[in-house]
Amino acid sequence: MPIIQKCFIDRKVTKNLQIYVQRKLPFLHLINVDRLIYYAKMKRILIFLLTVLTLSSCSDLRTEYRSDIIYDINPIVLHIYVNDADGRNLLDGREGSLDTKKISATYEGEIYSVELQTKYYMPSFRGLVLKKDSTGNNELVFGELDGAKNLDYVDLVISWGNGTSDTITIFNDYKVKSNGKLDITRRFYVNGNKMDRDIDKFVFVK
Repeated sequence: MPIIQKCFIDRKVTKNLQIYVQRKLPFLHLINVDRLIYYAKMKRILIFLLTVLTLSSCSDLRTEYRSDIIYDINPIVLHIYVNDADGRNLLDGREGSLDTKKISATYEGEIYSVELQTKYYMPSFRGLVLKKDSTGNNELVFGELDGAKNLDYVDLVISWGNGTSDTITIFNDYKVKSNGKLDITRRFYVNGNKMDRDIDKFVFVK
């Protein structure tokens, strides 16, 4: 609609409204109808502006809130056990066990030899470590890997020092949803076979 025509219609509607009010409500003759209509229009504009500003402010607050969150993400640590057919631990150093000095792990092109843990808690990445678990059994522990890093089917190859090896494949998908919550998917594969449960404990029989 042309601007001139629209302005004409607005003035005509305003004039008709003024005549109607004066006829139906003669006691309002002291009220400036034009000003009353002006205030009504301004009220609608103010409500619209306040709505826009409120939505904008809420959006900014949500974004700022998410940026202030400190996430506590569990690292990826692989607990590896080696038993014989009778269930005896082959990492305990007794006769017939594997020579842990010959065991190594290859991860992203780096080779890690076995280290012996001398402290109960070993924070951060240490590579491949031989330690006792909570029940007193010997285990190999590889990690810690950053749980907030995406790993797209990365292989960890364990060479047992006797000419054999096994491969653990790690998949880790880390995302932060729009509501600020974490969405982490982890999957493990042993020699190409997906683990039934996404746990970090692996038992090999030799």
